[in-house]
Amino acid sequence: MEHFLEFDDVTRSFGAVHAVDHVSISIRQGEVFGLLGPSGCGKTTLLRLAAGFDQPTSGRILLNGRDITALPPNKRPVNTVFQNYALFPHLSVWENIAFGLRVAGRSKAEIKTEVSRMLGLIQLEAHADKKPAQISGGQKQRVAIARALINKPEVLLLDEPLAALDLKLRQRMLLELNKIHEEVGTTFVFVTHDQGEAMSLSNRIAVMNHGRVEQLGTPHEIYTAPSTSFVASFIGDTNFIPGKIAAAGPNDRATVEASGFPAFDAVPQKQFPAGAAVLISVRPEKISLSAERPPDVGLVVSRCQVEDVIYLGSESRYAARVGDHRIWAARLHDRDHSSDSIRKGQDAWLHFSPDDALVLEAVTDKA
Repeated sequence: MEHFLEFDDVTRSFGAVHAVDHVSISIRQGEVFGLLGPSGCGKTTLLRLAAGFDQPTSGRILLNGRDITALPPNKRPVNTVFQNYALFPHLSVWENIAFGLRVAGRSKAEIKTEVSRMLGLIQLEAHADKKPAQISGGQKQRVAIARALINKPEVLLLDEPLAALDLKLRQRMLLELNKIHEEVGTTFVFVTHDQGEAMSLSNRIAVMNHGRVEQLGTPHEIYTAPSTSFVASFIGDTNFIPGKIAAAGPNDRATVEASGFPAFDAVPQKQFPAGAAVLISVRPEKISLSAERPPDVGLVVSRCQVEDVIYLGSESRYAARVGDHRIWAARLHDRDHSSDSIRKGQDAWLHFSPDDALVLEAVTDKA
């Protein structure tokens, strides 16, 4: 269903501050939808509004066409997994998962069947009798998800679901969450400030800033075609080169100028008048360095000096000086280690395709 969970022009104000500012989002049935942004951007407030823990100042929230704005949390077919898991410490894993069904008055036979099914789904059958203090953080996460899913909610809300886990465990839990979603098919809406989590888990992402949605799209769309400089800087790494529009060109292209670089034609993300100040965004992995000048055909080429080389195992990062600008380039290591030929302090040539340059508004709002 295209419009399953809908935020219809939702605002939540605290005095003069708009924590959520006229947000309209339609979330599809069965998708994994990420709310991504820095602290204070409004993503957790939006999740709380969906759960019924808070009420919007204006606007509506609809689920499957039904207005649930005024419904209390216990009347909504929605469950929440909290960042701290909120497991009952005195109950076993089995009893924690069974809790919702017992409150709902289900039969002992049904509870036994459903809890066994959930334990199998999260692969914790051998830990059913343990208390939360006796299992790991990743296992607690899975118990919290099973407890939330056992009542078959139409939407599962996850508030920073992996924030309390270390890096290795987060990576493993990303795979577990994907697997669980594939098994149950429930609509997942999760809040995170971690772009890696959002990119790995989400079918679509809403990038939020100052209570508003800056951009909504697939991970690929948001990474490759960010609509604002905030999104470009928040999702992945990028270089911002200040420039200006020299002239409008054919086919929605424009000629841009930046100090240290020859003028070149690029596709702006929106229309700019001639003379407008812009930021030219180029991802580090789209920039190449070479000891010899490459052919100029089809490339933007500039002389540079390599100021730093940072080895990261699978790749190296190079900081190159072009005029007043410090430009980062990334190079994956190949088997013959040809990337080792570029050294710190060396003069080199920096080049990229104009098709890899995004022309964005000049005002940045970095996280």
